[in-house]
Amino acid sequence: MEKNSILKICNLTKQYGGKAGITGISFALKSGEAAAVIGPNGAGKTTLSRAVCGLSRITEGSVLLDSVPTFRCRERIGYMQDNLDFYEKMT
Repeated sequence: MEKNSILKICNLTKQYGGKAGITGISFALKSGEAAAVIGPNGAGKTTLSRAVCGLSRITEGSVLLDSVPTFRCRERIGYMQDNLDFYEKMT
């Protein structure tokens, strides 16, 4: 992992009742970088987003923002969940 990364995800795993939601995800972002998470339904995008934001307890690994676990600094992270009703009302 990069030493000057602002966000570090290392070996992130989240299980639901023994069933893996996501397994072994690792990546890092430096200040000013952006990332997109894409994939089919059920691939773990929401699970990953909620874990990164500190909104769900992870099973294994770590998610750090400036070397602090994200569940301890949630106020520094923004998260907007996809809401299909929002898009339908706009059309």
